[in-house]
Amino acid sequence: MSGTIASEPVLTVRNNTSTGVLGGDGLQAAASASSAAGVRGLNAGSGPGVWGRSLFGTGSGTIGESGAPASATSRAGIGVAGFGSSGGVRGDSGDGNGVFGVSTNASGVYGFSNLSYGVLGNSNRGVGVHAVSNSNWGLHAQSSTSFAGVFSGPVYINGSMTATGAKSAAVKRSDGSHSRLYCQESPEPWFEDFGKGQLASGRATVRLDADFADIVKADEYLVFLTETADFGGLYVPNQGPTAFEVRARNATASGTFQYRVVARRKDPVGGRLEKVDVPDFSKVKPLPTPPDVPTKPEEPGRPGGR
Repeated sequence: MSGTIASEPVLTVRNNTSTGVLGGDGLQAAASASSAAGVRGLNAGSGPGVWGRSLFGTGSGTIGESGAPASATSRAGIGVAGFGSSGGVRGDSGDGNGVFGVSTNASGVYGFSNLSYGVLGNSNRGVGVHAVSNSNWGLHAQSSTSFAGVFSGPVYINGSMTATGAKSAAVKRSDGSHSRLYCQESPEPWFEDFGKGQLASGRATVRLDADFADIVKADEYLVFLTETADFGGLYVPNQGPTAFEVRARNATASGTFQYRVVARRKDPVGGRLEKVDVPDFSKVKPLPTPPDVPTKPEEPGRPGGR
């Protein structure tokens, strides 16, 4: 039937015991109608509906090419099972999704590995892995024995971060080991800045850093002063949105002093001791068990796969 493109099946072969059609490079099927299939395989038993195998080189056992490259449906088991020494299933697309998985009540795509990555996302120019949800968590990472997530490189968070545990930094020591230093917490979103000032005849004016003043409520802030010599005591008689004045009780005092400025964050990110609704992690679904992956089927018509 070479040269024939039909919208209806032109060849139907039924065999109750072995392969209906077995062909090498000499078999090709095509369909011109939008709803027809180039090749359709049906097995009422437990074997594959369509089985493809490549013996040599890097060829693919089965290739589906269309507006949607391949469609596989299963009512009880796995829609597609791929086996290969270097890759079981591969999806290539010039414009759309290379591999697209959909499920109504389970995982759309499930990856499992005993030794390596369960799912590996890699991109030369775009996002390696993109997780989105319209009504729930975009990404949920869970581990029972190790870290739930590890990031090698800078991490950017577009939004607020909430942690039920302590936030800390691992700081390297001179002997190569690391020590844990904890973040200070406060009931309100405060920012602070530090510096030194210079007294002359018992007086000094300290200007706020312009970048710091731009992101805090500079009309109201706290100043803490530390003497580096006996100045008889230091105090702040005046302060404004760009600077504050320091005076010593000893009107002839001269020398340096230290200061700490604490101001509220300008943008409204949260109130004082804001209530937090912590998710009930006891209701989170446990890690799914690996699915029953089918064993590699024997080659149709050739017992033992030889």
